[in-house]
Amino acid sequence: KKVERGVLTCTDKLKISHDTIEKILHRIEDSIREKARNTHLIKSTEIGEETLKQLYTVSPVAYVRFASVYRAFDDLDMFIQEIEHIASQVREN
Repeated sequence: KKVERGVLTCTDKLKISHDTIEKILHRIEDSIREKARNTHLIKSTEIGEETLKQLYTVSPVAYVRFASVYRAFDDLDMFIQEIEHIASQVREN
């Protein structure tokens, strides 16, 4: 539920369909289940990183919104660094 709330919050007011959000949540859940298959344990950091990975594929804006809370951006430079990182990845593709 916590991941779902975070995803809904960071995608709010973006043109992302409810169906797409559901798919993101299912992919996160499936990936986490796979990672936890042998140990039955998963670190919260792994859940956060998987969420970021899935959000990035759908919307870099949602990714930055989620990352700002998840990674606790506390100044403008952190936002700028993350946006520059995303922009460089987009230019490479």
